[in-house]
Amino acid sequence: MKLDITTLFDSALIMFIPVLAGIAAARLGYFKDGFSKKLSAFVLNIAQPFMLVTSMLGLEYSEENLRSGLIVLLAAVIVHAAAALAALLSTCRIRDQKVRRVSEFCMIFSNCGFFGFPLLKAVYGDIGVFWGGFYVTVFNIVMWTYGVFILSRANREMKIKITKIFINNGSVPCILGFILYILRFRFYQPVYHSMDLIGSTCTPLSMIIIGGMIAEIPVKRLISEPHVYYTSFIHLVVLPVVSGLVLKLFGFPREIAIFGALMMSLPSAAASAMFAESYDIRPDLAAQTVGISTLLSVGTVPLIMQLVNVLV
Repeated sequence: MKLDITTLFDSALIMFIPVLAGIAAARLGYFKDGFSKKLSAFVLNIAQPFMLVTSMLGLEYSEENLRSGLIVLLAAVIVHAAAALAALLSTCRIRDQKVRRVSEFCMIFSNCGFFGFPLLKAVYGDIGVFWGGFYVTVFNIVMWTYGVFILSRANREMKIKITKIFINNGSVPCILGFILYILRFRFYQPVYHSMDLIGSTCTPLSMIIIGGMIAEIPVKRLISEPHVYYTSFIHLVVLPVVSGLVLKLFGFPREIAIFGALMMSLPSAAASAMFAESYDIRPDLAAQTVGISTLLSVGTVPLIMQLVNVLV
């Protein structure tokens, strides 16, 4: 598959404009009285489940599609394992434990749901969104296990809740969508389109929320934190290339290798800031990293994916 740099740039730009809208909204005072947290809760608890379920049911059932989805599932495991190792090595010399663990978390986990699905739709079509559901399943399991373990190294009071590994707002809808796909279940079309419409609000709203986070950080501080740029460089430039080459080395089909690299090339997950805030581990640094990596990704995604396209 040959990637179109114009399509990648346009898709990244589409993600960037709602971030600017979020910054403007926050500056104008619309994010007061906990509005941002309430909007985040809506996205995570209501809109995201609809998006994930419809992503699995948007493609007609076939054994070939199912087989490719399971291959993506395995590829996602390998990509996250490679990213975890690279992030561990990249942060081992950072002395401040909170900075180190937040940076490590932000390096590993990308905004593969809210940012990724529209990009997958543009690059791969319906099959890309279908693969995205399988990838996000692994993403959620790894984030609620290894991700929480990483943060617990900076806060010994944190505990990994076994129930949260499989029972969360990301994994459950993916598993449900997979079961419905296997059973070849189809919603009545108006119902499906309504569910899809609700799910489609995830991307613009999550980008607006990120914009709100950026607006709360003083400009001088936003552009003067070296750890943010180091983390963003590893995440946006190094890890996508590593992911693509590792998948190629393991013998995955070229389009799957490019898919894995694309998912890792996306900005740091918005959940990074939410997790850091929940466990009180440098949420300001996490928000800065999410914001800066989102801004930088407009240029890095198309350029790095062109490089990966050549390498694999």
